[in-house]
Amino acid sequence: MRIILIVPMMLALAMGTANAHDMHGGIMPMITAPLDGATVSAPVTVSVEVMGMQDMGAQHHAHLHLLIDSPLPAAGTMIPMDDKHIHLMHGEQKASIRLAPGKHTIQAIIGGDNHTVPENAEHSELITVFVK
Repeated sequence: MRIILIVPMMLALAMGTANAHDMHGGIMPMITAPLDGATVSAPVTVSVEVMGMQDMGAQHHAHLHLLIDSPLPAAGTMIPMDDKHIHLMHGEQKASIRLAPGKHTIQAIIGGDNHTVPENAEHSELITVFVK
């Protein structure tokens, strides 16, 4: 009897997680270039595909941000505008970035039009590149 009760509880928790994801429209950024672990030349062209959305520019309440050698910002905080936080405010899904030779990390996150990180902000996997 206990096992039977645990299974529905686990399903309810899983459905709650799926619904939280659906609140953001199932939008998921994915860095398609460069590939994780790639050795590249500067400037580095970063391409992001946004799963679940055809045109990022059509979503006026959100846009992509590229985080260079930076941790994910906390929910509710403002994403700085500097060389480590690239704002793609006009629906762009590609950016050319000047990086010094060496190891760098890149991650994409969807932020609000007020440049703050929403609760449960969708983000890509962190990739590492080596600039020669």
